[in-house]
Amino acid sequence: MPFVRLIDSNPTSSEHLLLDETIRKQKQHQIANYLKQWLKETMDKGPESLLVTIADDMIIVRTEGYLTKIEKYIIKNKPTQFTKSLRKVRLEVVNSAFREGIIMNYLENAVDAKVVCTLFESYPEEEFSVWLVMFDRKLV
Repeated sequence: MPFVRLIDSNPTSSEHLLLDETIRKQKQHQIANYLKQWLKETMDKGPESLLVTIADDMIIVRTEGYLTKIEKYIIKNKPTQFTKSLRKVRLEVVNSAFREGIIMNYLENAVDAKVVCTLFESYPEEEFSVWLVMFDRKLV
């Protein structure tokens, strides 16, 4: 059985489906593949590593190794001014994709829940970013 049923103690609430371990792992893999492809198409380079974790009512995405050769070169030679600009641009690209529904719609369909909050942080000097996407119900 791919979902575990959870009935809230509140009699007016509807029944929610929770992902079992097998389906959770499959969804994590599918979401990771989708995001890798989207990042590659959008940023001209996908991350070397992208980890997706579905936990409680959220999806956590961690990326590493995402800078292009020219971005690495500029950070090395002009770290302070360029790092701030690069961070701002990358965060704006991800935020825009959520506002336009590109990523949000995919994630909502993947887990059959509505996004209620998103948080993104990027650290270009370490080539590391983390995304947190919270949903309107427990997923696992």
